Amino acid sequence: MQSLEESKNNFLMCVAYMDEKIGVSVVDVLTGDYHVTEVSDVNKLQDEIMKFSPSEIVCNDNFLVSG
Repeated sequence: MQSLEESKNNFLMCVAYMDEKIGVSVVDVLTGDYHVTEVSDVNKLQDEIMKFSPSEIVCNDNFLVSG
């Protein structure tokens, strides 16, 4: 089992694709900081992924079949 590195943020990201909108929520599992936003396209989603550099991303089935 791998432990979390305490000297950096450890983000978990959730992506939900619904009705042509993409919801994004991010939590830092060490500090409890939580961010939520909505983006309009995949390019803006990529920006969010690059900004937070999450350790893990969880998404809904709609997102997997949207492309």
